[in-house]
Amino acid sequence: MATELLSFGIQNLWNLLSHEHKQFQGVEDQVDELKTDLGRLKSFMEDAEAKKHTSARVRNCVEVIKEIIFDAEDILETFILKDQLQKSGGIKERMRRLACIIPERREIALEIGSLSNRISKVIRDMETQGVQKIIGDMRDQQPLPERKEFARQEKSNLVGLEENVEKLVGYLVEEDNDQIVLMTGMGGLGKTTLARQAFHHDKVTEKFDRLAWVCVSQVCDRKNVWQNILQSFRTKAEENEIMQMKEERLQDELSRLLETSKSLIVIDDIWKEEDWNLIKPIFPQKKVAGREEPFINFKPECLSDADSWTLFQRIAMPMKDASAKEMEEMGRRMLKHCGGLPLAVRVLGGLLAENYTELYWERVSKNIESHLVGRANDGNNNLLNRVLSLSFEELPGHLKYCFLYLAHFPEDYEISIEELHYYWAAEGIIKYTNGESIRDVGDSYIEELVKRNMVISTTWRFEKCRLHDLMRDPCLSKAKEENFLQIVGNSSPSESTSRRFVSHEPSALHVERERNNSKVRSLIVLKKNIWRNFCKVSCVSFTRLQVLRVLHLPRVTFKGRKLPSGIGKLIHLRYLSLEENCSLEDLCGMTMLRTLQIKLTGESSLETLSASIGGARHLETLDITLNGAAKGTKEWRSLFEFINLQQLNLDINIPLLSDELQFPSSLTRLVLDECRLEEDPMPILEKFGQLKDVILIRNSFCGRRMVCSRGGFPQLQSLHFCELDEWEEWIVEEGSMPLLNSLLISNCKKLKEIPDDVLRSLKYLRFYDMGEEWKNRWSEGGADYYKVKHIPSVCIDNPTQ
Repeated sequence: MATELLSFGIQNLWNLLSHEHKQFQGVEDQVDELKTDLGRLKSFMEDAEAKKHTSARVRNCVEVIKEIIFDAEDILETFILKDQLQKSGGIKERMRRLACIIPERREIALEIGSLSNRISKVIRDMETQGVQKIIGDMRDQQPLPERKEFARQEKSNLVGLEENVEKLVGYLVEEDNDQIVLMTGMGGLGKTTLARQAFHHDKVTEKFDRLAWVCVSQVCDRKNVWQNILQSFRTKAEENEIMQMKEERLQDELSRLLETSKSLIVIDDIWKEEDWNLIKPIFPQKKVAGREEPFINFKPECLSDADSWTLFQRIAMPMKDASAKEMEEMGRRMLKHCGGLPLAVRVLGGLLAENYTELYWERVSKNIESHLVGRANDGNNNLLNRVLSLSFEELPGHLKYCFLYLAHFPEDYEISIEELHYYWAAEGIIKYTNGESIRDVGDSYIEELVKRNMVISTTWRFEKCRLHDLMRDPCLSKAKEENFLQIVGNSSPSESTSRRFVSHEPSALHVERERNNSKVRSLIVLKKNIWRNFCKVSCVSFTRLQVLRVLHLPRVTFKGRKLPSGIGKLIHLRYLSLEENCSLEDLCGMTMLRTLQIKLTGESSLETLSASIGGARHLETLDITLNGAAKGTKEWRSLFEFINLQQLNLDINIPLLSDELQFPSSLTRLVLDECRLEEDPMPILEKFGQLKDVILIRNSFCGRRMVCSRGGFPQLQSLHFCELDEWEEWIVEEGSMPLLNSLLISNCKKLKEIPDDVLRSLKYLRFYDMGEEWKNRWSEGGADYYKVKHIPSVCIDNPTQ
């Protein structure tokens, strides 16, 4: 497991050196040497993982590698951040930078050289322990084993899949040389096994002149993918030439080869259709030029009962004895829970093979359902964890990090998905490109964990989640194994090299103790009820926590209610949460803020807030809650003069919106909560052409009639109304909201009708708590059901679905 986590870290470090190469002028040689060393280091990781379980010295090497990677990230990011800060400073700062540039470059050169030396030493140590190098480089995401060894390793996994392999091979060797085969299916179905078997099949290798296998992963780097393909087609001696090629030449070279030869390219782990659109220009245009591309959608089938049993027998019942009949009956009963999924069959077989006794199998057979969906609380914990941990082992590297982060939270803790996204982003786990938001990418990660039943979404609006009961112990166990975090209480933490600290329900936090570890990356306090009590911070010094990236301190008290000045010097800090126990004046210097959530209480005002954050020109998300009514738009309209603002949440009593209030033109998401608007807000809101998501909740509108005009909301995709108690009539003119595909209406019980023009284009419709009469009308068989039966996803008055 450490292999994928470390490989993920090594790859991120290599990417950092590649993408920020301009920042390292004057130390290019040292940077190139470090990149080479990282490639060498990664090539040893697979064998090191295999040997660490039987060798304490190899285990120690893996831990050393982990520290090297973390230290390298801290050193390089510190250098980049300081350089950026100096460039953005005034005249004096720039003059100081010129005077210091030579000694700074000398210092970073020495630090990079030290990292290279540490890598070389740990490689020598691994070699003396018999750890072998697996051929590959930083661009290789998934090296393929040799054909003979591959066939031997995969033979037992192929039970019941032979027919699928032959079918897939048949598609690949058809006369049409430009065939595209798309293989899809649920996790555990054996897609990669099938693809590899077909890739190495004799008929395939005889037909094709060239073979390539590339992995795209969650962030598609087109140039990298094309380089990998061309490298597979060329000799090792041409590698340097390929790495120097620009995209235009790569495309020309590959297009020429694909036009003039028979080639098979397997593109693994594509996340989005957009990634395929990026990659496909190298392929013959006559086949991929239009929207109707010649895909064969190949969906592997689940195992039959007979094949499931054959595979199970090979794993769980290698021998026959007097009790074989009873064991067979129990095994067949348990197999029913696997649903023909090869992965599930193998997991269950491996579980039972460890204790081949009738008594043990009988106990597991009687409790198989509770093992799968209930809570284990007896001596079967280790056994159950082995089953569940496979779900973790099957995750890609970035999702492994996301899952381990859930070890921060207490049992049954309702986790804010939004906060979780920010944690991940602050630590560099979330990777997103231009045009994507943290929310978009973070939601996709959460959805992957939910689909695997590792995480449970606890609210129908997908705002909260919690760790699956069965996954908590494996999560804590893996986090402990990887020294991922340390959970501390009011007392001083034990000596730990962990770089993350979390404290549950503390009454006091001793920062001077936590700061002893100067390499801490996150310091998090968690409270199930943040209003229950305050947490006293006994020391206001944060000066030694120089690489801190996440600081979450809800309901803390600082001396004089002032934010400690040391926090402002934490150049790595990307996420800061204080749950409203600070002064607005503390925000004045935070010019790089991208997300701000704030609740104004007491004497605080929108005018004061506006003055405090006026310099935050990079702000993308602003969430404001104000106790009491706003005095007027002139007081607070300057709050929204942020050219990059994309998401705005307002929980403010605003009697009316007017044309004086100019939301930023960049706004894509707007949430109005308890605004108590007396007049219809749509004539103003529909003019904001970039809005894609509008939510009006809890009497944000108190009027009776709402009108959406022709041509309004040209980009709107999602609309949500909740608890608008006085709303009765909704008029939508033809041509309004042309892209709307999602509508949710909840607890708006006076509303009489939904306009037909709205319903025609919907793909997702939800009605909750609208009353019995409404439910009867719109449900299947009701008077208005014919209006919604064409919509792919409809839910009427059932928020649990």
